[in-house]
Amino acid sequence: AFGEVFIPGLDKSVQESIKGIRENYQRDRAPHIRRLTDAQNRALEFTDEDGSYYLKGFGGKSLEEHFNSLKKRVNTLYKAKAIFDAWLDFGIDWNGNESISLQMQTAVNYVSKLPYGGEIVLRPGVYRLHTYITAKPNVTIRCVPGAVFMPMMANAAFYYRSPQEIYLENFNLIDVEIDGSEQHSPSYDVGAKGTYLQYFRQCMFLRCNVHDTGATGIGNDYPDRSFVLDCQTDNCGRLAPDGSGGASGIGIGLGAMQDEPLIVARTINRNSKNFGIFFEQQRLSGPGQPYVSRQIIVSDAVCTGNGHGFGDCGASGLVVVNGQFNDNLKTGISIDAGTLANNGIAPRPGK
Repeated sequence: AFGEVFIPGLDKSVQESIKGIRENYQRDRAPHIRRLTDAQNRALEFTDEDGSYYLKGFGGKSLEEHFNSLKKRVNTLYKAKAIFDAWLDFGIDWNGNESISLQMQTAVNYVSKLPYGGEIVLRPGVYRLHTYITAKPNVTIRCVPGAVFMPMMANAAFYYRSPQEIYLENFNLIDVEIDGSEQHSPSYDVGAKGTYLQYFRQCMFLRCNVHDTGATGIGNDYPDRSFVLDCQTDNCGRLAPDGSGGASGIGIGLGAMQDEPLIVARTINRNSKNFGIFFEQQRLSGPGQPYVSRQIIVSDAVCTGNGHGFGDCGASGLVVVNGQFNDNLKTGISIDAGTLANNGIAPRPGK
């Protein structure tokens, strides 16, 4: 046809190119016919020229603005989050079929790096550990009833040691149960504990239940301003031959400082190999002179069915009150050189 326009890039005229559009385009002749439904008309009444919705009760802001504001607030709260669900936030499974050591360590590392630390909560289930969890500062681990850590081989569940004598600070275990029945080794290993922390400051162990460990249940060294409260130990040190070191319910090594403040209160310690509770001087501070290790108080403790009920093995600043140490196999209270056969620095009895 004459009068058609051709432009570069089109294989046919402009008129031919838009012919299909014109044929499928629905045009309303005058008078204008509105084709919107009643529902669409109602929606348009709340819409401005930019397509934003305004609903009654939302003030002068559109619905989109409110959602964006809420999203920013939620993101801010999440970034400041201090309590984490082990399953939802870190994918830590509770079925007990596989070790969760690596996932748990990742969670502990992440929480420790937050500005103020945080808390990891574990659901009911079995949490196997093929290797220990290295404790980190500003981390709290809390278990709900039915959650159990099961360390394997000769590993403790929670571990921290520092050759540079840097203290672990503000690490807390609350309502944690540790079952050491799967710990094993060809020969006795003092590291097969429930907790094995050296140099710990402002830490708390609250309502922990540690049982059936190969070595000491709560076996920590060199405290400072810390607490062991409302804890239970049972059948700890089960892998230890007679005369072995450690192998007790609660065993605290001393000698890093002159004052090592620690409160141990309201504990029940049963059926462990050596002691229900004991404190042991473990190193010299100078030429043959150990630190006194003052400011340690033990109160309201029950120790029964152990080798010895309570042992003071070089803690000169120790005070023990309101305890019952009965029905143990050897003695109720022992003041002697402790479980280190050749330390040569105990006893230094307390009161």
